[in-house]
Amino acid sequence: MRTVGLTIFLAVISLCALAQPAKLEGSTFTLDLAESGRTVPFTLTVVPGTAESPALIAEEEGTGLTIPLQMTHWRLDGILPATTLAGKHTFTIKPGKPDDSPAVQVTKRDKQSAMDVRIGGELLTAYHFDEKEHKPYLWPLLGEGGVSMTRDWPSSGKDGKTKDHPHHVSFWTAHGDVNGGDFWQFSEQAGWQSVGSVQSISGPVMGAITSHDVWKDKDRKPVIDEERTYRFFNTPANARLMDVEVKFTATYGDAKFGDTKEGGIVSLRMNDDLRETGGTGKITTSEGAVGEKAAWGKPAAWCDYSGTLEGFGARGITVMDSPRSFRYPVHWHVRGYGLMGANPFGYHDFYSGAKNGDHTLPKGESITFSYRIYLHTGDAAAADVAGHYKDFASPPVAKWVE
Repeated sequence: MRTVGLTIFLAVISLCALAQPAKLEGSTFTLDLAESGRTVPFTLTVVPGTAESPALIAEEEGTGLTIPLQMTHWRLDGILPATTLAGKHTFTIKPGKPDDSPAVQVTKRDKQSAMDVRIGGELLTAYHFDEKEHKPYLWPLLGEGGVSMTRDWPSSGKDGKTKDHPHHVSFWTAHGDVNGGDFWQFSEQAGWQSVGSVQSISGPVMGAITSHDVWKDKDRKPVIDEERTYRFFNTPANARLMDVEVKFTATYGDAKFGDTKEGGIVSLRMNDDLRETGGTGKITTSEGAVGEKAAWGKPAAWCDYSGTLEGFGARGITVMDSPRSFRYPVHWHVRGYGLMGANPFGYHDFYSGAKNGDHTLPKGESITFSYRIYLHTGDAAAADVAGHYKDFASPPVAKWVE
């Protein structure tokens, strides 16, 4: 499997080398935008080691539209503003001016196992990875106006309206049964997600955090390796976009993901006032399901949780599953009390015992999950969640001009 994967990777790199110039400055690319009215990230594949300037911009022929670009390893990222018209666009890459204060800045806190993410100087979130908390997580997640979109308890240390499920720590990744280890709740079989290393980047287009983790059972025996990457895009405060990629590798032997509803490869607990039960929240999915009863355990390309916050108005969070994810479309462990989790393994409960969701990952093999998180102002309709999903599932096609 590894040999085949390496061959495919080298073939892709070779094709890129044929299509892409060795030096980016002065090169041209086209981009087809299907619809206008939304801020849309896009990516061009580049060959690692390509000559580049410290700062790059793309300028559109004819209109003079200029957007910043960001080179990271094999990818060149940019963001089209919402005012970009639908249709085909041609851009030429030019040198930009280096900025000592990147638009998206990721910084490690002094003497703490935490990294802050700021966009335009405003805090968006922080990544916490102190092992004593069993698993790393993001908290807070701030929407427009600096309002907390996820539950602050227990992370804040202050009491909130709810104190149930102490393992629901704002925004996290977990599953309740991997080789018998419980990585979801604090049970007798509770395991540990040990963070081995964390890397980060800042830039004009996005900031990123990559965490290399080892999931260990209650006796600290390694069970599986995980590589988790968050990408935080420089989008407006009323439409924050964050991509999450989670890759599991069975390094230590076969790894069985057991069939349990207690899990979510990405999971979050909504602000108490955005709950469906006891709050103003409303659950909606891509399949038209509305409310917990209709949405729980059902597959859907996206799930949205929106409501109204006093003093701020309508706010919501959407989790979108990529068609590239393992077992797309994912099933949703979404509850009226504020939980929303993307669970690809809990079939027994979701189908009343008619199906089994176990999956054994053979030693040396990997599976990958990709999601986009959309923190928005307005409800699912006003925030055009369906349109933003189109941008994620079928991003604008960018091609090099030879």
